[in-house]
Amino acid sequence: MNNTQKSTDDILSAIKDLMEGNETPLKSDDIPLPDDVLELTKPITEDVLDLTTPIETNPIENKSEVLELNQMIDENMNVVELTTHVENNILEEIDENLIRSMVKNKLKKSLENKIDIIIKEELNTLISDRISLSELSLKSKVLKN
Repeated sequence: MNNTQKSTDDILSAIKDLMEGNETPLKSDDIPLPDDVLELTKPITEDVLDLTTPIETNPIENKSEVLELNQMIDENMNVVELTTHVENNILEEIDENLIRSMVKNKLKKSLENKIDIIIKEELNTLISDRISLSELSLKSKVLKN
């Protein structure tokens, strides 16, 4: 256990020395550092990203406006009102006859259902009235006999 702690301390101090540029000659009992550790301690070269130029920012972020829920961004990064966009699309794409047929079918279905309900209610009323009349008729016959 103590040996691994000493080994870890040696590796960390060697890495620190390499990063500071203080390369010390290897002792005869030193174990050379693994290649992946040496790779991590190499100095930064020109193949590293040059951060002297700022990253381009999105033009939307530069505006002080807040994008509302009724707005969207088009391909050219311009703010467009959704209501006008939707209205234009509806006027261009929807056929008036198609709308008429859809409304007509919906009304027809709705009216058919309503008529069915009214018919059932009226039939129930008629039947219950007939039954009541029949019961009265039967009672009167029974009372006569």
